[in-house]
Amino acid sequence: MIEALSNKIAIHIKSVVPDHPASVPVLKHALAVTLNVIFITGSTILIALITGKVKEVAFAFLRQMTGGVHLKSGMSCVAVSTLLFTGQSVFSDRT
Repeated sequence: MIEALSNKIAIHIKSVVPDHPASVPVLKHALAVTLNVIFITGSTILIALITGKVKEVAFAFLRQMTGGVHLKSGMSCVAVSTLLFTGQSVFSDRT
């Protein structure tokens, strides 16, 4: 999903500004990275708001900004990161 969306946006950008020095693959990669962070952050905040655990996900955002293990697809990264961040907020009460 992220790859397809970033490709579609990159193609559109290149069609609007054909003389831009960045190629479609370069734009696609930059957009995929940006969309990945937006989806992870947005999903985590939404779930935290629903569960009332906003304060508990602060460490997760630090983790998101500092990097970590890379997965093969953007959507798997979004799913795993969101599950880990949300899980951390749920289980933080039990320790």
